[in-house]
Amino acid sequence: MLDEIEEINDNDQEREGLREKADLKNFKKTVFQVGERVTYVTPFKKERGVVKSISDENNTFVVYNCNNEWHRYFDFTAARTSNDDLKKGWI
Repeated sequence: MLDEIEEINDNDQEREGLREKADLKNFKKTVFQVGERVTYVTPFKKERGVVKSISDENNTFVVYNCNNEWHRYFDFTAARTSNDDLKKGWI
């Protein structure tokens, strides 16, 4: 009987592992482009910005404060921002 229970547990763990792999395969990360308008969104704050450069697959450099001279965003300092906190467009 214990062997049967262990086998059931092993099968459940294997199914869960396959389910996690399938979820990751279908998950698509948001990709941002240089010059694209983005909004930094947290539960407490929303701030408009423009992508200056791509840091890595999880972070992007964004210019937030440029005195409404968005056409000159490349002349301003950017902040490294987690892609999880960025939404495409200005909202």
